[in-house]
Amino acid sequence: MFLGEHDTYFYDSIKQKHRVLFSNLVNGIDAGCSALYIASGESVDAVKAELGNFGLKSDDPQKIKIVTSHQWYTPDGDFNARRVVDQYRRLIDNAVDSGFAGLYVSADASDTFDYLYKKGMVKEWMEYEKSLGSTFKFPMEAICAYRAEQIKSNVQMLLQLVKGHKHAISLKTEKNILNDQLIRSTVFQQLKEILGKTITTITFDYLDNYILTQNLSPPTENFWDLIETILKEGDSRMFSHIEQNIIKEICARIEFKM
Repeated sequence: MFLGEHDTYFYDSIKQKHRVLFSNLVNGIDAGCSALYIASGESVDAVKAELGNFGLKSDDPQKIKIVTSHQWYTPDGDFNARRVVDQYRRLIDNAVDSGFAGLYVSADASDTFDYLYKKGMVKEWMEYEKSLGSTFKFPMEAICAYRAEQIKSNVQMLLQLVKGHKHAISLKTEKNILNDQLIRSTVFQQLKEILGKTITTITFDYLDNYILTQNLSPPTENFWDLIETILKEGDSRMFSHIEQNIIKEICARIEFKM
């Protein structure tokens, strides 16, 4: 990852999370940047202890700062997107003034996401993520991490998170690709609610055949775009058995415009 990039990561174990998020901090520090780690599901002291396994020392607060998700995003119990952005900007300014090239951020937002979900404020959080954009115009790199179980059953949230970031990092390989099984299971569940299991299975069979006949790569990064293209075209071979109003409901579920 490089300065200016805003990425997202879906993890299903703390060990997996540490491997990706701590390695990101190492890369940033090696590139002459300062680092910020935002923790969820673990204390600051536990993070400091674990950082040593990655060759990181937390004794210099200018080089690496560690806070909890609630301390960073909801210190007074309320979420204020402008305040969060201002906090990032102050850290970046302080880092540059101290001779660093910029700021690398590894942020596990899971605790805050759960908190805002219970308060009915997920929309505000998603708008905040979208407002940041997939790239930054200031010297900052960030990976926003979420527990996979938080979003794998909600196709709208998954879509917004994927589209709002430069890269979506795979659960399996930790490379800059989407996890096709996560995507497929999410879409399948949503379509099954609308179409039933049989027609959804037919739909996925069609998609797999379409990918093969068009010589496309496996449905990872371009899977959403492929579905969007087929839906917009209203491919008669695929939807001859589906009424137009049902197609519109599918599009509404996954935020496509017809």
